[in-house]
Order: sequence, then structure tokens, then C-alpha cells
Amino acid sequence: MTKKELRRLLIVTTVVMLVPLVVGLIIWPQLPDQIATHFGVNGQANGWHDKNKTVFGVPLLMIMIQYICFFSLYFDPSKNNFSKGLFKGLLWIAPIIELIMMFSIYGIALGYPLDIGMIVNFVVGYYLLAWVTIYTK
Repeated sequence: MTKKELRRLLIVTTVVMLVPLVVGLIIWPQLPDQIATHFGVNGQANGWHDKNKTVFGVPLLMIMIQYICFFSLYFDPSKNNFSKGLFKGLLWIAPIIELIMMFSIYGIALGYPLDIGMIVNFVVGYYLLAWVTIYTK
């Protein structure tokens, strides 16, 4: 991938990762002061944060993780051995996980009955299938 393509990919994924922050600001008045952010294997909430940390902290932390992944891949001496699809797939992991995670957290905070176990199983299953497809091409 060219530097221009990489820069564009980083900008696009960063903008996508800011969407939950913007949505959080829009729904801020409806969000409770304490928001469930961690769930046990039974789907029950067992960890909470205040809405400041949830709305601002989680997206910014995920963006930081995205940049660490990006620069780790960018400066990897074997990056030329990666297929273009694999490189793009690696850089879309954090944005997709963040979108699913944050919208699930917002939904539960607003009282929507979401099954966290089903969501996690879907995401993990999808990525396992996607990795097999991308990695074997």
C-alpha cells in the first residue's frame, strides 16, 4: 500500500472511531450517570464507569490502540509480505469492535434488552471466518 493509501485508511478509521463519541454526546442527557461497561459470561453487568469515562475514555483509548497497531504494522520490516487485504483487515479490527461495543453499551444503558453473549459470539465468529478468508488468499 502506498503512503497516501495508508494515510487515508488511518484517517477514515479514526473518523469511524469518533462516531460513538459524537453519538454519546447526542444522547448524553438520556444516559445514566453510571454505565455498565463490563459484562460477565452470564451477560450480567459486573463493571461500571461514569458516563464521562465511557463516552470520552473508551473511544479515545480505542483510537490510541488503533494508532499503536497502525504504527506497529507500518514499521514492521516484514510488512511487504502482508497482503493488502490482511493489512486493511488488521486496521479495521479496532474500529469495528469499538462500534459494536459502544453501541451495545449505549443500548443497554438506555434500557434496550441486548444479549451481550450473542453479540460477542457473532463478532468472534465473523472475524474468525474473515481471517481464514483473508489470510489464505
